[in-house]
Amino acid sequence: MAGKTQLSERLKMARDPRLRARVQAQLVAVALDVAGELATTPHRDERHELAVAVLRNAAAYESRFTHAVVMAATSWAIVGPNRNAADAALGTAIAAVWNDMAGVKAP
Repeated sequence: MAGKTQLSERLKMARDPRLRARVQAQLVAVALDVAGELATTPHRDERHELAVAVLRNAAAYESRFTHAVVMAATSWAIVGPNRNAADAALGTAIAAVWNDMAGVKAP
């Protein structure tokens, strides 16, 4: 679990409008990739449903994904406290939380 200082830093970062705009743009890119996955992809139905919802209204998901990216340990390891993380790193961080956001249950 994140310490109090780290949690405060993460929350501040999640509220950064520049980061949120970048997350939204990368969110659409990831959603397009997920929407194009083969029918045989594990958990495709849940993943595809979220992808379609994001593509229909990315703004509705921007806050949720921004918070997930800065709070999830895996994503934080990718993005860290760097609001200027490379677009590819941000896309990877979003992909890392996609199944959780889609409601995919761990095996």
